[in-house]
Amino acid sequence: MARPRGGVEEAARLVARAGCVLVLAGFGVGGCGPRVSLDGFLGDPLGAWRAFAGWLRGVRGARPGPAHYAVAALEAAGVVGGVVSLCPDGLLGAAGVRGVVELHGSAGDAVCVRCGRRVPVGEALREVEAGRVPRCPCGGLLKPGVVLYGEPVPEDALREAVGLARRCDLVLAAGPGLGDYPAAQLPLIVKERGGGLVVVAPGVTALDGLADLKVEAPVDEALPAICEGALGVLGRGGGCRGP
Repeated sequence: MARPRGGVEEAARLVARAGCVLVLAGFGVGGCGPRVSLDGFLGDPLGAWRAFAGWLRGVRGARPGPAHYAVAALEAAGVVGGVVSLCPDGLLGAAGVRGVVELHGSAGDAVCVRCGRRVPVGEALREVEAGRVPRCPCGGLLKPGVVLYGEPVPEDALREAVGLARRCDLVLAAGPGLGDYPAAQLPLIVKERGGGLVVVAPGVTALDGLADLKVEAPVDEALPAICEGALGVLGRGGGCRGP
């Protein structure tokens, strides 16, 4: 795999010098899921489930990539103090990242809109395949366990994410999906406290104007290279590209 050059060395130095790095991860399987609103789901739950079904099956068969393993290696080395994931595919956890705040929910679950009960998403998908709207034993609709557009993020996850932003002094924001609020406020919290922001993504993101450094490259190329550079500066272990 090609190794990006522009900005990577400087990004690695910033990461190595930081006291606490917060990773804001906006990358994952299939653009992190279909863009379905809560109103759209409630108006046509079976249609919404069918829109999600292919992506959810893809997530269940997906494996972590180099970017996921790079984040895990930085965390294991004590460089990363927390990870906020904007993609509910669970691949950061599968790569070995321990401190993941799932701000946009989990693709592994279905959740009842009435009582909040969670069940494995496979149970709901079997109902969809049979042409039925998945329902909870309480009679409520089951929806995918991800946060839909127009739906608030989980309060406990947001509280934890804000707490990380108040402790860390550098945000490493990676991937194209970085502009949605409330996640986009996290770099602002760090910047207001005198911290820094490194953005890693191909093309334009909503955070580019705030960034101290922009590495314009695919995350699967750039993050492992930044990881290797930072750990090299610190004289610590590797594993930045996975097993």
